[in-house]
Amino acid sequence: MAWSWFILISWFICILTCYYIIRPISIKLVRFILTSFLCILLSYITCQNLPRFNTLALLTIVICWLMSIRLIALTSFSTRTPLTFQSFLLKTLWMCFPILPKKTAQNQWPIIYSIILIIIKLLINHWIYRWFLKCEMGVSYQTIFIFYLSLMTISWFVCILTCYYVIRPISIKLVRFILTSFLCMLLSYITCQNLPQFDSLGTFTVVICWLISIRLISLTSFSTKTLLTFQTFLLKTLWMCFPILPRKTAQNQWPIIYSIILIIIKLLINHWIYRWMTKCEMGVSYQGIFMFYLLLITISYVIEIEMIFVRILTLDKYTLESFTNFPIFSTSLREFWGRRYNRIMHTIFKESIFEPIRLEFSSSTIGALTTFIINGLLHVHIVLGSFDDKSSLFPTFMFFLLHGIACSIETKMKIQLPKYVGWIITFIFLLITSPLVVKPFLDKRFIMLNPPLFFDVEWIPKLPPPNFCP
Repeated sequence: MAWSWFILISWFICILTCYYIIRPISIKLVRFILTSFLCILLSYITCQNLPRFNTLALLTIVICWLMSIRLIALTSFSTRTPLTFQSFLLKTLWMCFPILPKKTAQNQWPIIYSIILIIIKLLINHWIYRWFLKCEMGVSYQTIFIFYLSLMTISWFVCILTCYYVIRPISIKLVRFILTSFLCMLLSYITCQNLPQFDSLGTFTVVICWLISIRLISLTSFSTKTLLTFQTFLLKTLWMCFPILPRKTAQNQWPIIYSIILIIIKLLINHWIYRWMTKCEMGVSYQGIFMFYLLLITISYVIEIEMIFVRILTLDKYTLESFTNFPIFSTSLREFWGRRYNRIMHTIFKESIFEPIRLEFSSSTIGALTTFIINGLLHVHIVLGSFDDKSSLFPTFMFFLLHGIACSIETKMKIQLPKYVGWIITFIFLLITSPLVVKPFLDKRFIMLNPPLFFDVEWIPKLPPPNFCP
Protein backbone atom coordinates (compact mmCIF):
# COMPACT_ATOMS: atom_id res chain seq x y z
CA MET A 1 0.00 0.00 0.00
CA ALA A 2 2.84 2.41 0.94
CA TRP A 3 4.57 1.64 -2.38
CA SER A 4 1.34 2.46 -4.28
CA TRP A 5 1.04 5.83 -2.56
CA PHE A 6 4.71 6.53 -3.30
CA ILE A 7 4.13 5.82 -7.03
CA LEU A 8 1.02 8.02 -7.17
CA ILE A 9 2.80 10.91 -5.45
CA SER A 10 5.80 10.48 -7.79
CA TRP A 11 3.58 10.75 -10.87
CA PHE A 12 1.84 13.83 -9.43
CA ILE A 13 5.24 15.46 -8.81
CA CYS A 14 6.23 14.54 -12.39
CA ILE A 15 3.10 16.31 -13.72
CA LEU A 16 3.87 19.37 -11.55
CA THR A 17 7.47 19.40 -12.81
CA CYS A 18 6.38 19.15 -16.45
CA TYR A 19 3.90 22.02 -16.09
CA TYR A 20 5.83 24.51 -13.93
CA ILE A 21 9.49 23.77 -14.80
CA ILE A 22 9.85 22.01 -18.17
CA ARG A 23 6.94 23.54 -20.15
CA PRO A 24 8.24 27.17 -19.86
CA ILE A 25 11.62 26.17 -21.41
CA SER A 26 11.85 27.72 -24.89
CA ILE A 27 13.84 24.96 -26.65
CA LYS A 28 11.50 22.18 -27.83
CA LEU A 29 14.20 19.48 -27.99
CA VAL A 30 15.20 20.12 -24.35
CA ARG A 31 11.55 19.94 -23.26
CA PHE A 32 11.13 16.66 -25.17
CA ILE A 33 14.29 15.03 -23.70
CA LEU A 34 13.55 16.06 -20.10
CA THR A 35 9.90 14.97 -20.20
CA SER A 36 10.73 11.68 -21.95
CA PHE A 37 13.45 10.94 -19.37
CA LEU A 38 11.08 11.56 -16.45
CA CYS A 39 8.30 9.45 -17.98
CA ILE A 40 10.58 6.55 -18.93
CA LEU A 41 12.15 6.52 -15.44
CA LEU A 42 8.80 6.60 -13.65
CA SER A 43 7.26 3.99 -15.98
CA TYR A 44 10.22 1.70 -15.36
CA ILE A 45 9.93 2.07 -11.56
CA THR A 46 6.11 1.68 -11.60
CA CYS A 47 6.16 -1.46 -13.75
CA GLN A 48 8.75 -3.34 -11.70
CA ASN A 49 7.62 -6.57 -10.00
CA LEU A 50 4.06 -6.43 -11.27
CA PRO A 51 1.84 -9.45 -10.40
CA ARG A 52 1.99 -12.11 -13.12
CA PHE A 53 -1.09 -13.03 -15.15
CA ASN A 54 -3.08 -10.21 -13.57
CA THR A 55 -5.20 -7.62 -15.37
CA LEU A 56 -4.02 -5.04 -12.83
CA ALA A 57 -0.52 -5.36 -14.30
CA LEU A 58 -1.82 -4.88 -17.82
CA LEU A 59 -3.80 -1.82 -16.72
CA THR A 60 -0.77 -0.35 -14.93
CA ILE A 61 1.44 -0.63 -18.04
CA VAL A 62 -1.25 0.87 -20.28
CA ILE A 63 -1.87 3.81 -17.89
CA CYS A 64 1.87 4.54 -17.63
CA TRP A 65 2.25 4.59 -21.40
CA LEU A 66 -0.84 6.74 -22.00
CA MET A 67 0.10 9.25 -19.31
CA SER A 68 3.64 9.45 -20.70
CA ILE A 69 2.39 10.01 -24.24
CA ARG A 70 0.00 12.71 -23.05
CA LEU A 71 2.65 14.44 -20.92
CA ILE A 72 5.22 14.47 -23.74
CA ALA A 73 2.64 15.92 -26.16
CA LEU A 74 1.39 18.64 -23.75
CA THR A 75 4.87 19.60 -22.53
CA SER A 76 6.83 19.39 -25.79
CA PHE A 77 4.44 20.19 -28.64
CA SER A 78 1.46 22.13 -27.24
CA THR A 79 3.16 24.96 -25.36
CA ARG A 80 1.49 27.67 -27.46
CA THR A 81 -1.89 26.60 -26.16
CA PRO A 82 -2.51 28.41 -22.83
CA LEU A 83 -3.48 25.86 -20.16
CA THR A 84 -4.19 26.24 -16.47
CA PHE A 85 -2.66 23.57 -14.25
CA GLN A 86 -6.14 22.15 -13.68
CA SER A 87 -6.69 21.72 -17.46
CA PHE A 88 -3.18 20.28 -17.85
CA LEU A 89 -3.84 17.77 -15.05
CA LEU A 90 -7.27 16.76 -16.41
CA LYS A 91 -5.90 16.24 -19.93
CA THR A 92 -3.04 14.12 -18.58
CA LEU A 93 -5.38 11.93 -16.54
CA TRP A 94 -8.26 11.91 -19.05
CA MET A 95 -7.79 8.20 -19.88
CA CYS A 96 -8.62 7.40 -16.24
CA PHE A 97 -11.84 9.46 -16.40
CA PRO A 98 -12.77 9.77 -20.10
CA ILE A 99 -15.65 12.24 -19.58
CA LEU A 100 -17.00 14.31 -22.50
CA PRO A 101 -20.20 16.20 -23.35
CA LYS A 102 -23.01 13.92 -24.55
CA LYS A 103 -23.54 16.03 -27.71
CA THR A 104 -20.01 15.28 -28.95
CA ALA A 105 -20.10 11.56 -28.12
CA GLN A 106 -20.91 8.82 -30.63
CA ASN A 107 -23.18 5.79 -30.08
CA GLN A 108 -25.27 7.50 -27.38
CA TRP A 109 -28.33 5.27 -27.34
CA PRO A 110 -31.39 5.91 -25.14
CA ILE A 111 -30.69 4.65 -21.60
CA ILE A 112 -33.10 1.71 -21.91
CA TYR A 113 -31.21 0.45 -25.02
CA SER A 114 -27.90 0.85 -23.19
CA ILE A 115 -29.24 -1.20 -20.26
CA ILE A 116 -30.35 -3.97 -22.66
CA LEU A 117 -26.93 -3.90 -24.35
CA ILE A 118 -25.18 -4.10 -20.97
CA ILE A 119 -27.23 -7.16 -20.03
CA ILE A 120 -26.49 -8.88 -23.35
CA LYS A 121 -22.75 -8.16 -23.10
CA LEU A 122 -22.64 -9.28 -19.47
CA LEU A 123 -24.34 -12.60 -20.24
CA ILE A 124 -22.11 -13.30 -23.26
CA ASN A 125 -18.98 -12.33 -21.33
CA HIS A 126 -19.81 -14.62 -18.38
CA TRP A 127 -20.80 -17.44 -20.75
CA ILE A 128 -17.45 -17.26 -22.61
CA TYR A 129 -15.54 -17.02 -19.32
CA ARG A 130 -17.23 -20.18 -17.96
CA TRP A 131 -16.48 -21.92 -21.29
CA PHE A 132 -12.81 -20.94 -20.97
CA LEU A 133 -12.68 -22.28 -17.39
CA LYS A 134 -14.23 -25.56 -18.47
CA CYS A 135 -11.77 -26.12 -21.35
CA GLU A 136 -8.01 -26.50 -21.38
CA MET A 137 -7.18 -23.40 -23.43
CA GLY A 138 -3.78 -24.26 -24.78
CA VAL A 139 -2.19 -22.97 -27.98
CA SER A 140 -4.81 -24.64 -30.14
CA TYR A 141 -5.97 -23.69 -33.62
CA GLN A 142 -9.22 -22.41 -32.09
CA THR A 143 -7.51 -20.04 -29.64
CA ILE A 144 -5.00 -18.92 -32.28
CA PHE A 145 -7.87 -18.31 -34.70
CA ILE A 146 -9.81 -16.25 -32.11
CA PHE A 147 -6.71 -14.21 -31.23
CA TYR A 148 -5.76 -13.75 -34.91
CA LEU A 149 -9.33 -12.79 -35.83
CA SER A 150 -9.43 -10.23 -33.01
CA LEU A 151 -6.06 -8.80 -34.06
CA MET A 152 -7.09 -8.54 -37.72
CA THR A 153 -10.43 -6.96 -36.81
CA ILE A 154 -8.69 -4.32 -34.68
CA SER A 155 -6.12 -3.71 -37.45
CA TRP A 156 -8.83 -3.13 -40.07
CA PHE A 157 -10.69 -0.81 -37.69
CA VAL A 158 -7.50 1.21 -37.14
CA CYS A 159 -7.06 1.31 -40.93
CA ILE A 160 -10.60 2.69 -41.36
CA LEU A 161 -9.93 5.31 -38.65
CA THR A 162 -6.68 6.30 -40.37
CA CYS A 163 -8.37 6.61 -43.77
CA TYR A 164 -11.14 8.82 -42.38
CA TYR A 165 -9.23 11.10 -40.00
CA VAL A 166 -5.71 11.20 -41.51
CA ILE A 167 -5.79 10.38 -45.25
CA ARG A 168 -9.21 11.69 -46.35
CA PRO A 169 -8.45 15.36 -45.41
CA ILE A 170 -5.33 15.37 -47.65
CA SER A 171 -5.99 17.64 -50.63
CA ILE A 172 -4.00 15.71 -53.29
CA LYS A 173 -6.07 12.86 -54.76
CA LEU A 174 -3.07 10.81 -55.93
CA VAL A 175 -1.50 10.90 -52.44
CA ARG A 176 -4.81 9.77 -50.90
CA PHE A 177 -5.07 6.95 -53.44
CA ILE A 178 -1.48 5.72 -52.90
CA LEU A 179 -1.66 5.83 -49.08
CA THR A 180 -5.06 4.10 -48.88
CA SER A 181 -4.08 1.46 -51.46
CA PHE A 182 -0.83 0.73 -49.60
CA LEU A 183 -2.64 0.29 -46.26
CA CYS A 184 -5.33 -1.94 -47.79
CA MET A 185 -2.85 -4.10 -49.74
CA LEU A 186 -0.64 -4.53 -46.67
CA LEU A 187 -3.56 -5.52 -44.42
CA SER A 188 -5.09 -7.79 -47.08
CA TYR A 189 -1.73 -9.52 -47.55
CA ILE A 190 -1.34 -10.09 -43.79
CA THR A 191 -4.97 -11.19 -43.32
CA CYS A 192 -4.88 -13.66 -46.22
CA GLN A 193 -1.66 -15.41 -45.21
CA ASN A 194 -1.90 -19.16 -44.50
CA LEU A 195 -5.62 -19.43 -45.17
CA PRO A 196 -7.15 -22.91 -44.81
CA GLN A 197 -6.98 -24.64 -48.20
CA PHE A 198 -10.22 -25.69 -49.94
CA ASP A 199 -12.26 -24.01 -47.20
CA SER A 200 -15.06 -21.54 -47.90
CA LEU A 201 -13.82 -19.51 -44.89
CA GLY A 202 -10.62 -18.75 -46.85
CA THR A 203 -12.63 -17.70 -49.90
CA PHE A 204 -14.89 -15.52 -47.77
CA THR A 205 -11.87 -13.89 -46.07
CA VAL A 206 -10.30 -12.92 -49.41
CA VAL A 207 -13.59 -11.52 -50.71
CA ILE A 208 -14.22 -9.43 -47.58
CA CYS A 209 -10.66 -8.01 -47.64
CA TRP A 210 -11.04 -7.02 -51.30
CA LEU A 211 -14.50 -5.49 -50.88
CA ILE A 212 -13.49 -3.48 -47.79
CA SER A 213 -10.35 -2.29 -49.64
CA ILE A 214 -12.33 -1.29 -52.73
CA ARG A 215 -14.85 0.59 -50.62
CA LEU A 216 -12.13 2.34 -48.57
CA ILE A 217 -10.15 3.43 -51.64
CA SER A 218 -13.32 4.80 -53.23
CA LEU A 219 -14.53 6.70 -50.14
CA THR A 220 -11.07 8.04 -49.28
CA SER A 221 -9.79 8.88 -52.77
CA PHE A 222 -12.81 9.72 -54.96
CA SER A 223 -15.70 10.73 -52.67
CA THR A 224 -14.11 13.39 -50.47
CA LYS A 225 -16.53 16.10 -51.65
CA THR A 226 -19.39 14.16 -50.04
CA LEU A 227 -19.71 15.06 -46.37
CA LEU A 228 -19.67 11.90 -44.28
CA THR A 229 -19.69 11.40 -40.53
CA PHE A 230 -17.38 8.66 -39.27
CA GLN A 231 -20.40 6.49 -38.46
CA THR A 232 -21.65 6.76 -42.07
CA PHE A 233 -18.12 6.16 -43.41
CA LEU A 234 -17.79 3.03 -41.24
CA LEU A 235 -21.23 1.68 -42.22
CA LYS A 236 -20.53 2.21 -45.93
CA THR A 237 -17.16 0.48 -45.61
CA LEU A 238 -18.65 -2.56 -43.84
CA TRP A 239 -21.93 -2.63 -45.80
CA MET A 240 -21.08 -5.93 -47.51
CA CYS A 241 -21.04 -7.60 -44.07
CA PHE A 242 -24.46 -6.17 -43.21
CA PRO A 243 -26.13 -5.34 -46.57
CA ILE A 244 -29.18 -3.67 -45.01
CA LEU A 245 -31.31 -1.33 -47.11
CA PRO A 246 -34.84 0.15 -46.93
CA ARG A 247 -37.40 -2.38 -48.10
CA LYS A 248 -38.95 0.14 -50.55
CA THR A 249 -35.71 0.30 -52.56
CA ALA A 250 -35.01 -3.46 -52.52
CA GLN A 251 -35.79 -5.96 -55.27
CA ASN A 252 -37.40 -9.41 -54.92
CA GLN A 253 -39.20 -8.55 -51.69
CA TRP A 254 -41.98 -11.11 -51.58
CA PRO A 255 -44.46 -11.44 -48.70
CA ILE A 256 -42.70 -13.25 -45.86
CA ILE A 257 -44.76 -16.44 -46.27
CA TYR A 258 -43.65 -16.71 -49.93
CA SER A 259 -40.04 -16.12 -48.90
CA ILE A 260 -40.28 -18.97 -46.37
CA ILE A 261 -41.64 -21.31 -49.07
CA LEU A 262 -38.80 -20.26 -51.42
CA ILE A 263 -36.23 -20.89 -48.65
CA ILE A 264 -37.57 -24.42 -48.10
CA ILE A 265 -37.45 -25.19 -51.84
CA LYS A 266 -33.91 -23.81 -52.21
CA LEU A 267 -32.68 -25.62 -49.09
CA LEU A 268 -34.02 -29.00 -50.27
CA ILE A 269 -32.60 -28.57 -53.79
CA ASN A 270 -29.25 -27.34 -52.43
CA HIS A 271 -28.85 -30.31 -50.05
CA TRP A 272 -29.96 -32.73 -52.77
CA ILE A 273 -27.39 -31.40 -55.27
CA TYR A 274 -24.67 -31.40 -52.61
CA ARG A 275 -25.30 -35.09 -51.79
CA TRP A 276 -25.25 -35.87 -55.52
CA MET A 277 -21.96 -33.97 -56.02
CA THR A 278 -20.26 -35.69 -53.05
CA LYS A 279 -21.31 -39.05 -54.49
CA CYS A 280 -19.83 -38.37 -57.94
CA GLU A 281 -16.40 -37.39 -59.23
CA MET A 282 -17.12 -33.91 -60.59
CA GLY A 283 -14.76 -33.00 -63.42
CA VAL A 284 -14.88 -29.81 -65.52
CA SER A 285 -17.84 -30.87 -67.66
CA TYR A 286 -20.91 -28.92 -68.71
CA GLN A 287 -23.04 -31.14 -66.45
CA GLY A 288 -20.73 -30.40 -63.50
CA ILE A 289 -20.77 -26.66 -64.28
CA PHE A 290 -24.58 -26.64 -64.41
CA MET A 291 -24.82 -28.44 -61.05
CA PHE A 292 -22.25 -26.11 -59.48
CA TYR A 293 -24.14 -22.99 -60.59
CA LEU A 294 -27.41 -24.49 -59.31
CA LEU A 295 -25.68 -25.19 -55.99
CA LEU A 296 -24.34 -21.62 -55.88
CA ILE A 297 -27.70 -20.00 -56.68
CA THR A 298 -29.70 -22.10 -54.20
CA ILE A 299 -27.24 -21.45 -51.34
CA SER A 300 -28.85 -17.99 -51.14
CA TYR A 301 -31.39 -19.49 -48.72
CA VAL A 302 -28.85 -18.59 -45.98
CA ILE A 303 -29.11 -14.86 -46.79
CA GLU A 304 -32.89 -15.11 -47.18
CA ILE A 305 -33.24 -16.56 -43.65
CA GLU A 306 -31.31 -13.54 -42.34
CA MET A 307 -33.49 -11.32 -44.52
CA ILE A 308 -36.68 -12.59 -42.87
CA PHE A 309 -35.27 -11.93 -39.39
CA VAL A 310 -34.31 -8.36 -40.37
CA ARG A 311 -37.79 -7.71 -41.83
CA ILE A 312 -39.52 -9.05 -38.72
CA LEU A 313 -37.28 -7.14 -36.28
CA THR A 314 -37.67 -3.84 -38.19
CA LEU A 315 -41.43 -4.29 -38.76
CA ASP A 316 -40.82 -4.74 -42.48
CA LYS A 317 -39.10 -1.35 -42.89
CA TYR A 318 -35.66 -2.77 -43.72
CA THR A 319 -34.35 -5.85 -45.44
CA LEU A 320 -31.11 -7.34 -46.80
CA GLU A 321 -29.89 -7.04 -50.36
CA SER A 322 -30.75 -10.28 -52.15
CA PHE A 323 -27.91 -12.46 -53.42
CA THR A 324 -29.48 -13.01 -56.85
CA ASN A 325 -32.44 -11.79 -58.85
CA PHE A 326 -33.33 -14.87 -60.92
CA PRO A 327 -30.23 -14.82 -63.20
CA ILE A 328 -31.82 -17.60 -65.29
CA PHE A 329 -34.05 -14.90 -66.87
CA SER A 330 -31.11 -12.79 -68.12
CA THR A 331 -31.44 -11.86 -71.80
CA SER A 332 -27.98 -10.25 -72.02
CA LEU A 333 -24.61 -10.41 -70.26
CA ARG A 334 -25.09 -6.86 -69.02
CA GLU A 335 -28.38 -7.86 -67.42
CA PHE A 336 -26.78 -10.98 -65.91
CA TRP A 337 -23.86 -9.13 -64.29
CA GLY A 338 -25.55 -5.77 -63.74
CA ARG A 339 -28.98 -6.62 -62.36
CA ARG A 340 -29.36 -10.32 -61.57
CA TYR A 341 -26.22 -12.15 -60.36
CA ASN A 342 -24.52 -11.47 -56.97
CA ARG A 343 -26.29 -8.24 -56.15
CA ILE A 344 -24.09 -7.49 -53.13
CA MET A 345 -20.80 -7.50 -55.07
CA HIS A 346 -22.51 -5.70 -57.95
CA THR A 347 -23.53 -2.84 -55.62
CA ILE A 348 -19.99 -2.47 -54.26
CA PHE A 349 -18.40 -2.61 -57.71
CA LYS A 350 -20.88 -0.18 -59.25
CA GLU A 351 -20.67 2.43 -56.48
CA SER A 352 -16.95 2.11 -55.75
CA ILE A 353 -15.33 1.27 -59.12
CA PHE A 354 -17.63 1.77 -62.11
CA GLU A 355 -19.15 5.15 -61.15
CA PRO A 356 -15.89 6.83 -59.94
CA ILE A 357 -13.96 5.60 -63.02
CA ARG A 358 -16.81 6.59 -65.37
CA LEU A 359 -16.90 10.10 -63.90
CA GLU A 360 -13.09 10.37 -63.84
CA PHE A 361 -12.61 9.39 -67.52
CA SER A 362 -16.11 10.23 -68.87
CA SER A 363 -16.33 6.73 -70.32
CA SER A 364 -18.65 3.88 -69.36
CA THR A 365 -16.49 1.45 -71.36
CA ILE A 366 -13.36 2.21 -69.29
CA GLY A 367 -15.45 1.97 -66.12
CA ALA A 368 -16.89 -1.44 -67.12
CA LEU A 369 -13.55 -2.90 -68.24
CA THR A 370 -11.81 -1.67 -65.05
CA THR A 371 -14.58 -3.24 -62.95
CA PHE A 372 -14.22 -6.64 -64.67
CA ILE A 373 -10.40 -6.51 -64.46
CA ILE A 374 -10.53 -5.85 -60.68
CA ASN A 375 -13.16 -8.59 -60.31
CA GLY A 376 -10.81 -10.91 -62.21
CA LEU A 377 -7.88 -10.05 -59.91
CA LEU A 378 -10.10 -10.70 -56.87
CA HIS A 379 -10.92 -14.19 -58.15
CA VAL A 380 -7.26 -14.80 -59.02
CA HIS A 381 -6.43 -14.05 -55.38
CA ILE A 382 -9.17 -16.51 -54.28
CA VAL A 383 -7.70 -19.24 -56.50
CA LEU A 384 -4.18 -18.57 -55.20
CA GLY A 385 -5.03 -18.03 -51.52
CA SER A 386 -7.75 -20.65 -51.01
CA PHE A 387 -6.74 -23.33 -53.54
CA ASP A 388 -3.04 -22.71 -54.30
CA ASP A 389 -3.90 -23.59 -57.91
CA LYS A 390 -1.40 -21.65 -60.05
CA SER A 391 -2.56 -23.35 -63.26
CA SER A 392 -5.99 -21.67 -62.93
CA LEU A 393 -4.75 -18.10 -62.41
CA PHE A 394 -4.62 -17.02 -66.07
CA PRO A 395 -7.87 -18.78 -67.15
CA THR A 396 -9.72 -17.22 -64.20
CA PHE A 397 -8.53 -13.73 -65.12
CA MET A 398 -9.35 -14.32 -68.81
CA PHE A 399 -12.93 -15.31 -67.92
CA PHE A 400 -13.62 -11.89 -66.41
CA LEU A 401 -11.67 -10.01 -69.09
CA LEU A 402 -13.68 -11.74 -71.84
CA HIS A 403 -16.95 -10.93 -70.08
CA GLY A 404 -15.86 -7.30 -69.65
CA ILE A 405 -15.10 -7.05 -73.38
CA ALA A 406 -18.38 -8.78 -74.27
CA CYS A 407 -20.40 -6.39 -72.06
CA SER A 408 -18.62 -3.40 -73.64
CA ILE A 409 -19.46 -4.70 -77.14
CA GLU A 410 -23.10 -5.17 -76.07
CA THR A 411 -23.19 -1.52 -74.97
CA LYS A 412 -21.93 -0.32 -78.35
CA MET A 413 -24.28 -2.54 -80.38
CA LYS A 414 -27.28 -0.80 -81.91
CA ILE A 415 -29.09 -4.03 -82.81
CA GLN A 416 -31.99 -4.97 -80.53
CA LEU A 417 -32.21 -8.76 -80.49
CA PRO A 418 -35.44 -10.61 -79.62
CA LYS A 419 -35.47 -11.63 -75.96
CA TYR A 420 -35.34 -15.37 -76.59
CA VAL A 421 -32.36 -14.91 -78.97
CA GLY A 422 -30.58 -12.76 -76.36
CA TRP A 423 -31.26 -15.41 -73.71
CA ILE A 424 -29.81 -18.20 -75.90
CA ILE A 425 -26.68 -16.19 -76.82
CA THR A 426 -26.12 -15.14 -73.19
CA PHE A 427 -26.17 -18.67 -71.79
CA ILE A 428 -24.18 -20.17 -74.67
CA PHE A 429 -21.46 -17.61 -73.93
CA LEU A 430 -21.65 -18.37 -70.19
CA LEU A 431 -21.42 -22.13 -70.83
CA ILE A 432 -18.48 -21.78 -73.23
CA THR A 433 -16.45 -19.53 -70.90
CA SER A 434 -17.39 -21.07 -67.51
CA PRO A 435 -14.74 -23.87 -67.66
CA LEU A 436 -12.13 -21.10 -67.36
CA VAL A 437 -13.28 -20.16 -63.84
CA VAL A 438 -15.02 -23.13 -62.15
CA LYS A 439 -12.22 -25.73 -62.12
CA PRO A 440 -10.99 -25.07 -58.52
CA PHE A 441 -14.56 -25.04 -57.16
CA LEU A 442 -15.34 -28.46 -58.67
CA ASP A 443 -12.44 -30.06 -56.81
CA LYS A 444 -13.75 -32.89 -54.63
CA ARG A 445 -11.78 -31.59 -51.63
CA PHE A 446 -13.55 -28.22 -51.79
CA ILE A 447 -16.97 -29.85 -52.08
CA MET A 448 -16.39 -32.30 -49.22
CA LEU A 449 -15.02 -29.67 -46.82
CA ASN A 450 -17.89 -27.22 -47.27
CA PRO A 451 -21.29 -28.76 -46.56
CA PRO A 452 -24.19 -26.28 -46.76
CA LEU A 453 -25.85 -24.86 -43.67
CA PHE A 454 -28.23 -27.27 -41.84
CA PHE A 455 -26.96 -30.19 -43.93
CA ASP A 456 -26.59 -32.47 -40.88
CA VAL A 457 -29.92 -31.55 -39.28
CA GLU A 458 -31.78 -34.85 -39.06
CA TRP A 459 -35.38 -33.60 -39.19
CA ILE A 460 -34.91 -31.84 -42.55
CA PRO A 461 -36.26 -34.09 -45.37
CA LYS A 462 -33.52 -35.54 -47.57
CA LEU A 463 -34.27 -36.06 -51.25
CA PRO A 464 -32.47 -39.22 -52.50
CA PRO A 465 -29.75 -38.45 -55.08
CA PRO A 466 -29.92 -40.28 -58.46
CA ASN A 467 -28.06 -43.56 -58.89
CA PHE A 468 -26.00 -42.18 -61.80
CA CYS A 469 -23.40 -39.43 -62.13
CA PRO A 470 -23.80 -36.62 -64.66
